[in-house]
Amino acid sequence: MTTWLQHVKKVHAAGSTSFKESLKRASVSWKKQKAGKKKGAVKASIAEPEAAPAPKKKKRRKRVKKSMPKIPAEVYKSVDSRNL
Repeated sequence: MTTWLQHVKKVHAAGSTSFKESLKRASVSWKKQKAGKKKGAVKASIAEPEAAPAPKKKKRRKRVKKSMPKIPAEVYKSVDSRNL
C-alpha cells in the first residue's frame, strides 16, 4: 500500500467523515508533512556513504534514411505514360 493511502486511512480513522472529505483533509496535512520529510531525508542521505556513480549509457544513433537515387532526365523522356 502506498504511503498516501496509509495517510488517508489514518485521517479517515481519526475523524467521522466520508472518505471523500477525508481525502481533502489528508491533502492539506500531507503537503505540510511532505515538506518536513524532505529536510529529514537530506540529513539521512548525508550520513550514508555515497555509492559509485552509475556508468553513462551510450546514446543510440538515429538511422539515416537513404534518399532515392537520382534518375537522369534522359530516362524520363523515354518513359511512355500510356504503357505504365
